[in-house]
Amino acid sequence: MNYCAGAIFSRPPNVIRPFGARVSAHRLSAQASDWFAALPADGEMYGNDKWGDCWPIARRWVIALTRAAAVGEALRPAQQPILSDYTFLAGFNQLTGANDNGTDTSKGMADWCQSGVRVNDQTLDIRRWLTVDPTADAQLAIALWAAGPLMATWALPMAMQDPSNWSVAPGASTDWTTPWAEHETVWGKSDGNAEFFTRTWGQDLWVHPDVRRKFCIHTDVPLNLAAGQWIGPHGLTPDMIDRDALNADIAMLGAA
Repeated sequence: MNYCAGAIFSRPPNVIRPFGARVSAHRLSAQASDWFAALPADGEMYGNDKWGDCWPIARRWVIALTRAAAVGEALRPAQQPILSDYTFLAGFNQLTGANDNGTDTSKGMADWCQSGVRVNDQTLDIRRWLTVDPTADAQLAIALWAAGPLMATWALPMAMQDPSNWSVAPGASTDWTTPWAEHETVWGKSDGNAEFFTRTWGQDLWVHPDVRRKFCIHTDVPLNLAAGQWIGPHGLTPDMIDRDALNADIAMLGAA
């Protein structure tokens, strides 16, 4: 099986703040969460065995998993919207495969916050943008439990081209020290401590804590502030979110 990557990591602008700066996270404790349960992985790679469309795939999974939890909509991502996203964000040519260079992570997040993602004729998914340290177990678990699925950016070594290696401690071979590519996945399940699962290449992979701390270089929190999608029965409630500050962040992002 061929596995492709396709993220181009760029740091968020300074106006984008950590999760704890805009959410009263001190009022929360880390809890187990499983956003994948409603829509289990089914092996569908959405072209990520041929093209570097991992970032729009991850974004569409975040939207689908959020809607499954919030409104019970059991619809999976579709191939054509993912490729259309990739074309818009990166100039990918769907006919020839040209410009298959991956998606700039900050450009993609800014587009999501400013223009939204069309889900259907009635729904435009628009997010607010925060970040969380992927090496800080408790912070990551709180953000995942409270805010929903998260966007994870990786700097993968050659060894992690093999999905079975995501669950083992990094070794000393050159496969673990030779860089391969940057890649985007979805954080969607945690035991509330140091155990996390990510979705990529049609699979839900348990990630060894040392692998996460070493190779996950960034995590974005795409917070949905739409009515009824805070999310669901979890700990994040409207009074815990500084909406005015979040909206001001995005306004400054647009002015930058």
